[in-house]
Amino acid sequence: MHKPIIIKNLAFDLPHRTCFSGFSTQIQYGEKIGIIGRNGSGKSSLLKIIMGEMDSSAGEISDLSKLNIGYVPQTIESHEDMSGGERFNRALSEA
Repeated sequence: MHKPIIIKNLAFDLPHRTCFSGFSTQIQYGEKIGIIGRNGSGKSSLLKIIMGEMDSSAGEISDLSKLNIGYVPQTIESHEDMSGGERFNRALSEA
C-alpha cells in the first residue's frame, strides 16, 4: 500500500516577504500534478522543501523517506552541444 504525501499548513518566508503560507494538500500515489504560479511565488522552493533540500518556515510534510522523487531544475547547464529541449528531455529521463 502506498501512502500519500500529506502537506499540512506549510509556509515559506523570505526575509522581505512571504512566498506562501497555510498550504495543505495530499498527493496520492501515481497522481501527476502541476505547480503553477508567478515568478518568485515559491514553486521551486516548495519542491525543494518536499525533497528535503530546504526547510519550511512552518508546517509539516509526511515521512518521505521511502519515496523516490525526481526533480528537473529550471536551469540545465550540462550538455552544451544539445538544444534546450534536448537538454530538458535528457534531464527529465535521468530524473
